[in-house]
Amino acid sequence: MQRCGVEGLGLSETDLRDSRHFETKNGNMIFLAGNGEKSSNGVGFIVAKTVKNCVLGYEAIGDRIIRIRIGVRPHNLNIIQVYAPTVECTKEEISKFYAKLETTCRMGQRKETTVLLGDFNAKVGKTTHDTHLSQTVGKYGLGARNERGKLLLQFCISNQFTIMNTWFKIHLRRLYTWTSPGGTYQNKIDYVLINTRWRSSITNTKTLPGADYRSDHQLLVAEFKGQLKVIHKASNNRALHMHADVMPQFKRDMGTRLLGMETDLSESVNDMWVRLKTVVVDSAEAIVKQRRGPHSRPNWMSQETWSAVLHRRTLKG
Repeated sequence: MQRCGVEGLGLSETDLRDSRHFETKNGNMIFLAGNGEKSSNGVGFIVAKTVKNCVLGYEAIGDRIIRIRIGVRPHNLNIIQVYAPTVECTKEEISKFYAKLETTCRMGQRKETTVLLGDFNAKVGKTTHDTHLSQTVGKYGLGARNERGKLLLQFCISNQFTIMNTWFKIHLRRLYTWTSPGGTYQNKIDYVLINTRWRSSITNTKTLPGADYRSDHQLLVAEFKGQLKVIHKASNNRALHMHADVMPQFKRDMGTRLLGMETDLSESVNDMWVRLKTVVVDSAEAIVKQRRGPHSRPNWMSQETWSAVLHRRTLKG
């Protein structure tokens, strides 16, 4: 990523089971989505450390879809990484995938720019003569269209997306995204899609055949035009400044609050954590407030100045 100048990387077919996020040793952030039961499928994102402070959040929709939101001006960026079912999957699985993808696309706010990228396992084929699809595809498709390609085009038309890596005239070597075993065939089955309204935000798409990684897919890169918006997260460290002499009182107060909590066995672990955190913070705030006493803001102007103001007002009257 660093060598190729990529700041955000979508991952397909990670074969990782868990849905989680973590920071790497070099400061990048990794977001993953798996099915939780077996090591198959899997999608994710790697966000460079230069961008991680702009991440608004992410959602692991399933082992084939993950969504991440990034603060960008003038409109936030809603990026969805996919790994579509392969040819071995049934029509029912394909239908469920596109239904879930359509639902995910509607999660974003109306003014957000939505970008879809990943392995769609579909061939839209040559698009030179598709003048009736001028808002959906450009003139630089590749290969022959298959049934999955027709489904992808139907999805784009219904949801007003444009397939951006059919839009730019570049060398054939930077058009195809997949090479068959043995190198006999090349085709385009990975795509970058964007709301048709915002398609001018992507200024170029191309593959980087020289990228060093082990895969039969080429690294597909899109250049997005936008200004990152750093998200300043509020921090509350008041409890860290609590003096040792009030710790016994803090423990008693927190113990009393915990005893008063109702037990709900059907409650999720996350909900239990939120309730516990609330008890700890409320107890700490109560102790700190007692120690500090009532807060009074000092007068920002002296009495002499106020007297001069009143005198001036009298003279003007």
